[in-house]
Amino acid sequence: MKINGSPRSRTPNPRSFFGALLLALALLCGGQAKADLITWTGVPDGYVNDSYDILFFYGSGPYSWEVVPGSDPLPDGLAFSNFQFQGSTALELKGTPTSVGRGTYNVTLRVTYSTGLIDLWKFTIIIKPEYSMSIISPSSPFLPKASLGEAYTQTFKATGGVLPYTWSIEAEPPGLDIDTRTGVLSGTPTTKGTFTFQVSVTDNAGFTKTRRYTLIVTDTPVITNTNPLPNGLLNTAYRVQLTGKLGTTPYTFAVTGLNLPPGLSMTSGGLITGTPTVEGTYQFELTISDSSSPAKTNAQQFTINVYGLDINPKILPDGMQNSPYPLPADAGATTLTLSGGKPPFRFRITKGKLPSGIAWYPSGNTVTFRGFPRAGTANFTLAFADASGQKGEQQFAFTVAPAGTPAISTPAALANGKVGQPYSVALQSTGAPAPYLWRILTPKTLPKGIFVSSTGVVSGTPTVAGNYSFAVRVTANNRKTSSLTFTLTVDP
Repeated sequence: MKINGSPRSRTPNPRSFFGALLLALALLCGGQAKADLITWTGVPDGYVNDSYDILFFYGSGPYSWEVVPGSDPLPDGLAFSNFQFQGSTALELKGTPTSVGRGTYNVTLRVTYSTGLIDLWKFTIIIKPEYSMSIISPSSPFLPKASLGEAYTQTFKATGGVLPYTWSIEAEPPGLDIDTRTGVLSGTPTTKGTFTFQVSVTDNAGFTKTRRYTLIVTDTPVITNTNPLPNGLLNTAYRVQLTGKLGTTPYTFAVTGLNLPPGLSMTSGGLITGTPTVEGTYQFELTISDSSSPAKTNAQQFTINVYGLDINPKILPDGMQNSPYPLPADAGATTLTLSGGKPPFRFRITKGKLPSGIAWYPSGNTVTFRGFPRAGTANFTLAFADASGQKGEQQFAFTVAPAGTPAISTPAALANGKVGQPYSVALQSTGAPAPYLWRILTPKTLPKGIFVSSTGVVSGTPTVAGNYSFAVRVTANNRKTSSLTFTLTVDP
């Protein structure tokens, strides 16, 4: 067994020397000793599925033994036996606990020596849950496929044991390696093929678990468009071009499972066009084929959501008391545009009202909100309809801050960044006494490699391309605050 991560040495119980002395005295006296009740303290704990081995005492064995009726039984998986130790016979408790069972076992053992003497040995042994850790993610031995020459990342996780963990890998696919601290396998595969390798994790107590995984590195072409594909709108022209990578260009595309939304079609070059005629969610299979001989093909699942009337943006910006609405940072953000449907369009305010000082101006398929608002909170619903009878509505809620509240004047759409290149934008605020203290409210949605300082500087070197949104709060010297959600696109 292991105690605190270290094997327990076979050390005889010091009490056994006293027992041997009693036995010798009894033999010299030639009489029968009365059975003594001897309590042994400090018996080490056992752990499920971990070997357990301890010497109770030794002397002139062999011994016979039995658990006294009425006491607890031995834990499942453990048993006593005679063991030759340093020229004498020891009574050994050995085995592998198979379950926690009752947890704590108070055992009284009747031991009969070879001379006929009898002792009662009383001890307590505690069985604890398995003291080890397991790689739990991913549970499947088959990892997601990797593409030749494309960045690949896979995170392994473990539970239990004693932190921190140390990770290692054996026979890793060329171009990939594992971070010994985090368990993240990453890199760019340089050789195609099927690779089977071992991932091991060792905890701070010395326990190690190993699992084998298989990774296929392929140069089969893949469709690079994100899923789902861009949404479609009823009675509105739709156009999306599929793109691919790997394999041999040019590519050929085909719909090989289910159907595109009614009104849409796709060319062999991967151009999806048409005018959606039925609202709904459509799932289908697209297959890309390259120009090699024989051709390599790859089928992938995609979805297109077709909506009726749709209005954007769906959030109105906050305002400032006695200041023009919208504020400079939100210029243009208070004009809502209706998509889909057939003109003319109708709008009306329901289930609430606008803040005092703000008016709305419908025009064609747009509605614009502007004015000089008073402080307060607005909650209302904007309902809309088209000439064909389609209807929709969108709820809005925004706050007009009292005078003296800081107003973030930096436009919500920040300048684009680029992977691997330094990025820096200083956020600005007005309308309240300086200095300003800035804080990121949603750190998990920041681009990787980008940070927001307390002085309001968004900076760093982005490492992953994508579209990101994150909320930032500013606190003025008068302790008043305001917040704004920014968007940042990181180009590849």
